[in-house]
Amino acid sequence: MNLMKQIKEKIKESKFFFVSFTAHLLILFLVSGIVIVNPTMRKTVFRGILQMGGGGKAETPEWETQKQLPSSKPVDIPSAAKQEIKVTDAKVVINTKIADAAKSSAVVKPLDIVGAGGSEGGGMGTGIGKGIGAGIGIFSARMNRTEMAKKYGGTPLTEVAVNKGLEYLFKNQKPDGSWIDEKRSRNNGSYTGLSLLAFLGAGFRCDSPHKYAKTIRNAVEYLVKTQTDEGIVGNVTSGNDSMYTHFICTMALSEAYLVGGASGIKERVTRCVDATIKSQEQNPKGAWRYGPNAKDGDISVSGWGLMALKDAYYSEIKKEEVKKAIDKAMEFVIACKGAYTPELKYDRWSYGSCPAIGIFCLAMNDKLKHPSAKAILDLLTSIDISAINSYYAMYYFNLALFQVGGGSWDNWNKKFRGFIVPLQNEDGSFKPYPGATWYEKDLNATYTTAMAVLSLEVYYRYLPIYQVVQKKE
Repeated sequence: MNLMKQIKEKIKESKFFFVSFTAHLLILFLVSGIVIVNPTMRKTVFRGILQMGGGGKAETPEWETQKQLPSSKPVDIPSAAKQEIKVTDAKVVINTKIADAAKSSAVVKPLDIVGAGGSEGGGMGTGIGKGIGAGIGIFSARMNRTEMAKKYGGTPLTEVAVNKGLEYLFKNQKPDGSWIDEKRSRNNGSYTGLSLLAFLGAGFRCDSPHKYAKTIRNAVEYLVKTQTDEGIVGNVTSGNDSMYTHFICTMALSEAYLVGGASGIKERVTRCVDATIKSQEQNPKGAWRYGPNAKDGDISVSGWGLMALKDAYYSEIKKEEVKKAIDKAMEFVIACKGAYTPELKYDRWSYGSCPAIGIFCLAMNDKLKHPSAKAILDLLTSIDISAINSYYAMYYFNLALFQVGGGSWDNWNKKFRGFIVPLQNEDGSFKPYPGATWYEKDLNATYTTAMAVLSLEVYYRYLPIYQVVQKKE
């Protein structure tokens, strides 16, 4: 009896020791200064105090990569029996057996945009769906966000800002898959396209088991349902915004098709491309303006049109026709010489983004050695970040200077990081741009957040084009 009593006492003592040991270990971990960033999205570990919102300077803490973002990599979907159906209002072959790790309580709609065999090919590395893969190289950096951010000048703070921004967009998506502007419903298509591009830019897919899979699927479904008989997409209600919206949404759908797992929407992307080329063909300038029947052009709208075609080209959709349209549009871009149109001189206060759009288009078409490029680049690099007056211009300056690389990018990037991170609110949204230009003053947090996140994804959204060209050679 005495022996049993002693054993019970020892067991009781050991329990107290274990609890005490665990508590002390936890306290030691918390005060050691190690911060784990957003463990549901990325296990990026770094030392130092992490600024999650505004008010501070964006310092550069030491990177320590613990684990890559699992949801940005290709994930095989279980090959359970698939129920294929035809949806009359979308004309897309779909299946309803999609993995959904988020286990959302929302009702799953019957429409889905992952086509039969949509995960065939093993993901981004070897192609998504049959016959796709040739254009994926430029998007391949998205598979390895942490390493690419480290390589090209990102920091843990910029990555946290991306994650928080995406979480804000995730929480503010509407049940129909859209993101909206409560004051201006005509912006809904653009907001949805930009937000979808932000998720795709971080490497997320609609056919992988992560919490944003349904977000992406619902956004693609929304855009697909807005397409008109003429192929224009984005639920456009204003002629002055129609081609901006169409091009943004065409980019989003092309990328969703190529690298986002939505292999069932090829027909819809093709119709977007047809509408884009048709609009260009009836325009004597070979460019685009606000409406599909415009007879003039500007570099702002045309920049989006070019990138929409470029994404379609990477997706191997009507490559020969698309290549001819790109070459024709590039003649217009070169003629602009960094200005809004070929007829106007550059005015940095009115059209601050124009030289950046010009350089980005030249870079993405391997024309940075064109005789006109140096003058535009000299103009671009003469503009300090303090002169930028919109997220729109910031977005294009980032894209352009990243493609240029070297000292021009390094100098710009240091200023950009210190400027952008403190603009983020605690909820992940971004404040209005300081001294915002007239066209951004009244736009809501969905717009500012999507544009800021796209700017912050510059380190891995597109590879530097010279690397893609070298790989082809």
